[in-house]
Amino acid sequence: MACIKSLIINFLSLTLIPLVLASSNNNASIIDTPKVVTHVSNLTYFYDLVNSQESYTVIKYYTTWCSHCKHLSPIFEKVGQQFGNEGKKNINFIEVDCDEFGSLCRKLDGFPMIQLIKRRLTPNPNVLADIDKERLYKRLWIKFKYAFKNPDWKIDHEYSVFFQGKRNAENIYNFIDVLIQNHENYSMVKKVIDNKFVCEDDSACKIGKTFYQDIIAPIVHSETSSKESIAKHLIDEREKIDLNAELQNEIKKLQEGIVDYFIDALGEDYFMEEASKNEVLEKEAPQNDEL
Repeated sequence: MACIKSLIINFLSLTLIPLVLASSNNNASIIDTPKVVTHVSNLTYFYDLVNSQESYTVIKYYTTWCSHCKHLSPIFEKVGQQFGNEGKKNINFIEVDCDEFGSLCRKLDGFPMIQLIKRRLTPNPNVLADIDKERLYKRLWIKFKYAFKNPDWKIDHEYSVFFQGKRNAENIYNFIDVLIQNHENYSMVKKVIDNKFVCEDDSACKIGKTFYQDIIAPIVHSETSSKESIAKHLIDEREKIDLNAELQNEIKKLQEGIVDYFIDALGEDYFMEEASKNEVLEKEAPQNDEL
C-alpha cells in the first residue's frame, strides 16, 4: 500500500505539478504585459486622436460577429507591441466596435479594416472659429447644427490611408512604418521650404534649409521670373494656364530635389526606398466579412 502511495506522489510531482506551475507562469506573463490596443469608448476620445498634430493613430474597425476580426485581434496587438518595444511612443493603436459606433463605420466595405491616420501638419480648422463674421441666420443655423455634435468630429481624408493586403503582422508593420517615415520626410520638406519656420535645434532641418536657400530657391526664382516674362506676351488665356501649370510642376520637381539631397547628406536609410512600398501593398486583396 505504501508503495502504491509513493508511486502516486511521484506521478503527481513529475507531471501535474509542473503543468500547474507552467500554467501559472504563463498567466503571470500575460498579466505583466500591458495591452497596447485601446478600445474606443467615446467619440471625443476618437476624434481627439485622429486630429492630433503630435501622434499617429492606427485604427482597427471590427464587429463581434466577424470571424476575420477575431483572427486579426492578436496580430494587431502584436504589431502595436512591436512599435512600443522599439520606443515609438507617438503611435496610438485603437479599436472601434462598429456595433457600438456605427457612425464611424458606415462607409466601410467590410470587416475588419485597418486605417492609419497621419499626424496633422496644421491644426484642424474649427468651423465655429469665424462664426461672428457670419450673418445672424447663418450663426443660428451653425449653432443649431452643432448643438449635439462637436464641430471637430470629422476625419480629414488627406491624412487617412486604409491598409490593403494580407493581414499578417509583417505586412501591417511595414504598411505603418513606411507611411509614417514618408510623412515625416514630407513634413521635413514642408518645414525646409517654409521661410517662416525656424529649425531651432533640428540639425536635419538646418541642413535642408541651407541647401534650399543656397541652391533650390535661386533656381525657383529664376524659373518663375522667366515664365512670368513669357506670360506677359501671351494673349491666349489657355496658354497662360498651361504655362503656369508647367511652372508649378518644375517647382515641385525642384523641391523634391531636397529629398535627394537629404539622402546624400543623412544617408540612404533616412528615406524609405520605393521598393519597400511594393512589399506592403500586395496584389492579393484581404478577405473581409461583408457588411
